[in-house]
Amino acid sequence: ALEGISKEQYEQIYGVKHVFGGLELRFVSGHNVGSRLYLMDSEHTYKMFRLKNREFSFEVDLSSLPCGLNGAMYFAEMKHNGGHGGRNKAGAKYGTGYCDAQCAHDLKFIKGEANTLHWNRRKQFGHKGSCCAEMDIWEANSHGTAFTAHPCHVKAPYRCVGKKCGGLPGSSRHRYDSVCDMDGCDFNSFRLGNHTFYGRGSEYTVDTLKPFRVVTQWITHNGTDHGDLVEIRRFYVQHGKVIANSRSSILPGKDGLHTSMTGEFCRAQKETFEDENDFKKKGGLKNMGRAMDRGMVLVVSLWDDSLTRMRWLDSMQGKGGASKPGMRRGACSLHSGDPEDLESKHKQAHVIFKHIKFGSIGATFGQIGVQGKAESTPVSVADTTATAASAPLLHSLTARVPLGICLFLSAMVATTAIVGRLCRSPIACHSAATKAPQACSEQRQLLMTMITGGADKDAA
Repeated sequence: ALEGISKEQYEQIYGVKHVFGGLELRFVSGHNVGSRLYLMDSEHTYKMFRLKNREFSFEVDLSSLPCGLNGAMYFAEMKHNGGHGGRNKAGAKYGTGYCDAQCAHDLKFIKGEANTLHWNRRKQFGHKGSCCAEMDIWEANSHGTAFTAHPCHVKAPYRCVGKKCGGLPGSSRHRYDSVCDMDGCDFNSFRLGNHTFYGRGSEYTVDTLKPFRVVTQWITHNGTDHGDLVEIRRFYVQHGKVIANSRSSILPGKDGLHTSMTGEFCRAQKETFEDENDFKKKGGLKNMGRAMDRGMVLVVSLWDDSLTRMRWLDSMQGKGGASKPGMRRGACSLHSGDPEDLESKHKQAHVIFKHIKFGSIGATFGQIGVQGKAESTPVSVADTTATAASAPLLHSLTARVPLGICLFLSAMVATTAIVGRLCRSPIACHSAATKAPQACSEQRQLLMTMITGGADKDAA
């Protein structure tokens, strides 16, 4: 059902809670398991991101996420209005219009039509799917992580049936007949041979028992917003230290030098792992960049995997033994990730996303040199947006909030400059300095100034 609920009910029903500078997603809350949220720009539209020649960063704490869970942040080529129109009378305000490169079948409605035909009550999916390009900047638990580009032949959310969906979930027979690259080109440090880069404890380069910042950059061939996407770079920041991405130790060619996703990296990876190169067939990084030009919606989620137990992320998946290159994705056991086990023993598992920033290359954490050293003082987006750092804080949200997840938007107000219009509903506003009530219209105007031009244009 589509409903409007209060901020308090988001926590009680869905396990979604506002924390300073962001939000927390709890795995199990009552009868609800997992959640998926979208960033709003206005009451009726999603925020659209176009990040070529830009970078995007956020802080994450996933120390409580065990094997088999996925605390994800990614971009999907959804419609800005959630597909509102025709039979879809709800739109983005109520969280409709979702799609991804797996051609999501778990949607009750697709383009205003009920997805009830042949509905699988046990696996919770229907006969039709919803496909679109997907840029996974973060799929992770405390044991494993990957970032993946999934280009598609379609240029907008596409309602699919049969082969064009890649078949039904759990079936691989028509996987490469899909309109989207379901495998994608992924960068998983463990899969690429570095087993000490990411994990639980100080012996790992990135210690997942502590919070850290994740930085992603999209590089074009000519250094402009209009160039072709040719590279996706990754850095981390933890304990004030900038950490360059891991190097591959098992790919041919530039062996040991692959630290980012490029066309050469994707080709070498597919060949080495003997994987179908559907990424190339679907247009590769260039086509991924075209989807980014059209605009993509930010999605955050926390979920378990009833089909594969998340083995593709943190354990072992594919044809061949453990010694075959690319088979091992992480150190988790093949027996881990059972949804029933997770939902009974890890109810309190949660992920926290906060301090989201985006801007020109190097703007959100400082520029990085070839050897992984910071070459300039870190500059946050908030620093480059005039009064962002002292903007009035959202004290409480008293109105009913639509399922389109205005909560996510409100959670980010205090510390980031990514927020568009607040949900147009009664809001109690207070000044961070004086605690004195202020008109919400003034807060909205300030926030919109931060977004639309009252500051450095490269900062938002």
